[in-house]
Amino acid sequence: MDEMMNVKEVAKYLGVSNAMVYAEIRSGRLSYYRPNPSGKIWISKEDLDAYMKRGRVEAHK
Repeated sequence: MDEMMNVKEVAKYLGVSNAMVYAEIRSGRLSYYRPNPSGKIWISKEDLDAYMKRGRVEAHK
């Protein structure tokens, strides 16, 4: 199974606030897991890497 991170860990990894992570989840830009409807949100490292790659900007030569 992929490495899983909670919202706090993702925020720290990306250098953003927890609120920013929740905003990306609400917008549908960041996939997540919530095994229990009232439980914690989990984000796989694979999904986080895919999210980061979508934001890649090509360098100008």
